[in-house]
Formats: sequence, C-alpha cells, structure tokens
Amino acid sequence: MFIVIKVAGIKIKRWHIPIELSLEPDYKLNSNNKKFTKNDLHSVKENLQKIKEKVFDLKHWIKDSLKGFKVDSLHLSAGVGVDRPDWCAWLNGGIGILQSIIVQQISRFIKLDTRPYISIHPIYYSSPFTAACTCIISVSFAHLIKAGVILLFRRITVKQKKARKQVA
Repeated sequence: MFIVIKVAGIKIKRWHIPIELSLEPDYKLNSNNKKFTKNDLHSVKENLQKIKEKVFDLKHWIKDSLKGFKVDSLHLSAGVGVDRPDWCAWLNGGIGILQSIIVQQISRFIKLDTRPYISIHPIYYSSPFTAACTCIISVSFAHLIKAGVILLFRRITVKQKKARKQVA
C-alpha cells in the first residue's frame, strides 16, 4: 500500500507500507513476524472503546476526515485452489463477490479517482490461497491539519462535558 501526501497538488512524500496476509495465524507487517491472538483482538477493542469515549461524535469525524482522501490506484487480486474444479469455481466466485463488496464499502467513504482493478486467479488441483492488494492513497497536508484541529476541539468538548457532569 502506498500513502501519498500532496501540498497544493505537488507530491511531497510517498510511503510504501508492505503488508502480507495469509490464512495462517502468523502475519507480517513491515517484515516483522508476530502472532495475532484473541488477547490482541481484545486489547484493540478496548483501545477503540477508549478512543470513542474521549472523542465527541467520533463516527462523524471519521467520515468527514475520510472525505479528503483519494484512492489513485486500487488493484485487488485473489485466488484459491482445491482438488476439485467445481469447488474451486464456487470458491473463486465467492472471492470475486467479496472483492466487489470491499470496493463498494471503500467507495462509500473515500473518493476513487480511477476504476479499481479486480482479478481472480483460480488455482486448479492445488490448495493454496493467494491475495494481493496494491493501493495508492493521496491526501492533502492541509486536510490532515484540519482533521487534527477538529479532533482536538472534539476532545476538548468531551472534557468540558465531563467537567460539567462532575459539577452538577
């Protein structure tokens, strides 16, 4: 995945974030092996709950913040294989539906500048699963600053409401 920051339409920074996903519980993020367990999922859930409590109307802020992001390029590729071709066809059809749903949900919140490229590569008479995603996202630096300032004001609003409740 690539993240691109533009100021006045000029690209100033581009980051490449390598992510590999697999069916195994091990995952790689920036080439460091780590196991993702139920405890990790529980801690992520708790952290999101804390963030939600600290920010007033977080869902609305996230939607507004994502409006400034643009997807310049999106390539999704996946395939699965099993020993029977009929099951392989069914599974790859399901993967195609999942890819379409993912693109639909992304396009609800982030503007897509180009048509996404979706491909399915069935692997007959074998049992691997492959998935690849290449995405280039651009955002203006001014939009990031604006979103940060709005987030700061929303946190201040939550603190003021808590202070009023304690006084009353």
